[in-house]
Amino acid sequence: MDDIPGLVYCPKCNEEIPNRLKFCTNCGTPIKKIKKDELFLKCPKCHVRLPSHLKFCTKCGERLERVMSPKMGKCPICNTTIKPGMRFCTECGTPLKKARIGNADISRELRRIRKEEEIRNKEKEHRLGIESKILQTGDMIFRSIDKTIKETMEDIGTSKKTDHLVCDTCGSYYPITRENQIKRKCECGGRLTFKGNEGR
Repeated sequence: MDDIPGLVYCPKCNEEIPNRLKFCTNCGTPIKKIKKDELFLKCPKCHVRLPSHLKFCTKCGERLERVMSPKMGKCPICNTTIKPGMRFCTECGTPLKKARIGNADISRELRRIRKEEEIRNKEKEHRLGIESKILQTGDMIFRSIDKTIKETMEDIGTSKKTDHLVCDTCGSYYPITRENQIKRKCECGGRLTFKGNEGR
């Protein structure tokens, strides 16, 4: 087996090195010699010829595809003759056709993921908005109840009158005061109506 003349690239520092050298002149990494009968792959990006056992180009770092070309009739790894239509090498199991994911596929998937995330965030904001409104309404109701109880207790202590105003929406009781008679509106927005003790 003879060495192939020309340059190879150091797998560590990507320095160009004559194929005849045993070590990289830049970093000292041992260099595997390429033999004439060794199978080669061509880098799809920088078009450098590389031994078929490599997974990445030693010059540019591009991933090397081990794809069977229709023109080839041999496995790119073990050199076994391949019949048309075969998907795997019968000798070593190498996939002969490999789906390649392109930038468009990646961009499309990223857009889909971002859209899903955006929808989830909007749904979360909506839920938080509803929860906030429920809490505000609950707080308003409890404040109204507390106010009503306090005013009722004050009325019991200071007055024998049983006449009062009642909200037609939430049922809150209000003592009859000049202010309540003028505004005639409950905190909830309902209308206050007069209720007396004539039925008791």
